Amino acid sequence: MKRAPHHHILKFALIISIVCLSAVSHAQHVLSQLEVQGGAWHAGNEYMVNDPAGNYYIGLNNGTSRISFIIGDTSVLSYRSDPLNDNLNLSDFYFLRFDEVQHLTGSFVIDNAEFVRDFYSSGDHSFISMMLHSYPYKDSLYPITLGGEVVIDRAGNRGRGLLIVLDDSMKLQKSIFPSTGGLGQIAADGDYVYMELLIPDQAPYILVGQDTVHNFVLNEGGLEYGFQTVVLCKYDYVNEQVIWWKRIGNAGSEVLKDMLLDSKGNLVIHGWTSSRK
Repeated sequence: MKRAPHHHILKFALIISIVCLSAVSHAQHVLSQLEVQGGAWHAGNEYMVNDPAGNYYIGLNNGTSRISFIIGDTSVLSYRSDPLNDNLNLSDFYFLRFDEVQHLTGSFVIDNAEFVRDFYSSGDHSFISMMLHSYPYKDSLYPITLGGEVVIDRAGNRGRGLLIVLDDSMKLQKSIFPSTGGLGQIAADGDYVYMELLIPDQAPYILVGQDTVHNFVLNEGGLEYGFQTVVLCKYDYVNEQVIWWKRIGNAGSEVLKDMLLDSKGNLVIHGWTSSRK
């Protein structure tokens, strides 16, 4: 990370960390405020998560033509500068880690990211889920680049979800396409990651590891198969093996908004369905 140069033309987006004093004081005070300069916007459905050690993580998007984010007095660099093209729906994704006193302690950048759906951290590892657009774009000159190291091939992977695994120093450990379907919400425990996999509207099936997971049959209005189906999956990301999977809902559309693991290791999900049974 480098110190911020003085010649940037600045725009401001604010991250405000508010810490409340003891209830005995009958007052709440803003103890710190951290400015992110550059007109950032939040990514996907997730805003902020924390890990057991008290660190917290924020995901922000920036234009593909920008080469850095200024976080307080520190500049976080991306690895490419590509012309802006709003028709491609691409942005650079910055995954940022802060400690309890709001110091930036780590970062990871995806250049030309597509749809970042969720992120999660256990402290030892962090995880990012990203979906590739299903429709073709003239985006071959805008490679998806993970941490400046790995380029993700779009050919043959459109519409699929990518799981990105980082180590405790926020360096890329691996990237995996766990299924032929989409990928949404994620949570993790030890060597296992819990995932929301998606069978697209009217698609007959997706492959999850070596298993074929079929969509629900609809047979209404000329449609043979149902709409978006959520498949919950427990996955050993170290050995890249499926432990179990389970469809939820029925022939309507299912959407998850969040998932978490409770103190007993049970998977808790929150979302909605249009299925009638």
